[in-house]
Amino acid sequence: MKHILFSLYYLFLIGPWIASAFVGKSQADLSGNAGLFVVCWYIAWYWLPTMVSFHRNTRNAQSIALINLLAGWTGIGWLVAFGMAILGRRH
Repeated sequence: MKHILFSLYYLFLIGPWIASAFVGKSQADLSGNAGLFVVCWYIAWYWLPTMVSFHRNTRNAQSIALINLLAGWTGIGWLVAFGMAILGRRH
């Protein structure tokens, strides 16, 4: 599980560069593989609080994942989950 989360985290970091490599200079729209990489990048961005909490091995990582799943789409829920992931106590 940790290795998958690390992979998603690194995809989050390098996602824009990967997507820009698939988009040609004359093609401004995101079609084909570039669109897929951009969607994966946004998914990694959404799950960033969960990835950080599992990476830091916080005590309430499952709670952060649940908050991120249920309320992350509101923006406020995402900020709460991200704050809990960064400020949470480690094992």
